[in-house]
Amino acid sequence: MELNAEEDDPPHAAAHRSPSTLMRLELGGEVASVPLARRRVGAFLASRVCPDVWDDTLLLVGELLANSVLHTASGREPYGKVTLTVLHRDGVVRVDVIDDGSTTSAPRVRDAGTEREGGRGLLLVDRIADRWGTCVHGARRVVWCELGERKP
Repeated sequence: MELNAEEDDPPHAAAHRSPSTLMRLELGGEVASVPLARRRVGAFLASRVCPDVWDDTLLLVGELLANSVLHTASGREPYGKVTLTVLHRDGVVRVDVIDDGSTTSAPRVRDAGTEREGGRGLLLVDRIADRWGTCVHGARRVVWCELGERKP
């Protein structure tokens, strides 16, 4: 597993942007990676965001990673990998979960009904994140979300 916390911009860019911080984790495509990532992200954001954004970000990191390891090739293939990046800039937290995608399904919000135990991950992301989406990056898929500072 790789953990990098570094400045995202070169020094000359500081005059044009506020400071940003970036964390990157390379995770195994297994359920045990989810709580580990939540702990690392929690420590990374602890002094950077307000408690509400911290809580919401950890919830969404858990949901997006769980979806990745349960529903994509990253979780089904031996030695599957998931990459998690968290960027904090200008009061916005952006979370990217990058996996090997699925040939049978695409991420979508669905009605899980009241009797099912699962199926609410992207519904939570849709309700809590300020913005979210998916894209393809080469052979990999990215599911991302953004959360801004909460107004009292």
